[in-house]
Amino acid sequence: MIRISNFTKSEYFVKSLLIISICLFILGISFPIFTSTKFFFWKDDISLLKLIQLLFEDKSYFLFAIILLFTFLFPITKYILSSVLIFKIQIRKRNAVLKYLKTVGKWSMLDVFVVAILLVTIKLGPMANVEVHYGLYVFLVSIL
Repeated sequence: MIRISNFTKSEYFVKSLLIISICLFILGISFPIFTSTKFFFWKDDISLLKLIQLLFEDKSYFLFAIILLFTFLFPITKYILSSVLIFKIQIRKRNAVLKYLKTVGKWSMLDVFVVAILLVTIKLGPMANVEVHYGLYVFLVSIL
């Protein structure tokens, strides 16, 4: 019988959680997060990827930058830095990576806040109805 030490089990668990989180993040930004219905006729399923595209096309560059930064760049940076540490990729400045990860970690939940504010703003708009979909929940779980 092969015995695995506790250290190996916990290491395996953390690596599994990171991989699951990355997969959920990819699904969360791809799946629709809400459906917007305007004037009872026009329905539009919106994913985070589509939202970024729409904001850029509408020339809402400030919102585009905020959503891009906090919903895409911070989580992706966090995943890259975490992968470097967890999978023990050899780097010279491991302490610098830890410092950057600590800084990015402080900002990591802001993306959930940004999406929540976006949903509330759309829901408060006149003649618009918003239905939340599973993509939002998948995205939230990936961030947690």
